[in-house]
Amino acid sequence: MNFTLDQQYNLALRKASKLNFIFVVEKFKDPAYIEAVERFFNVSWHTDEERGSPFCEKQSHKANQQYPLVIGNDTRASLTNLNKVDLKLYHQLTDCIDSGKYNFANFDEKRWDMNTYNFTEAKAKKKTAKMAKVELDKS
Repeated sequence: MNFTLDQQYNLALRKASKLNFIFVVEKFKDPAYIEAVERFFNVSWHTDEERGSPFCEKQSHKANQQYPLVIGNDTRASLTNLNKVDLKLYHQLTDCIDSGKYNFANFDEKRWDMNTYNFTEAKAKKKTAKMAKVELDKS
């Protein structure tokens, strides 16, 4: 089934609008954005110290030289149209934060109570139950 670009855009916008939060990676350079995200999730991280840089292996560069990408005009036109829709969606979702004022809500534990599963907590509980069973079996 083929969908028009407008149908794809509207579907993507509806799906994205259902999310609780969308990270905007480009904003990670902005300390105020990082602080707002930290308040929202009640976490802390240090991006400056942990930031890596992109890396391409020598094999990848060699393969690109041996087999350069050739894009036909039809493909280029199609990608250009898709990119326009992608940029439209990006701006629809992010323009509201371009002022530099990130008025995200503060952390609220109740926000995450529904439909959550804490793997670390579940693993710890399972381990505790297993140790208790071993102790019980010993006695």
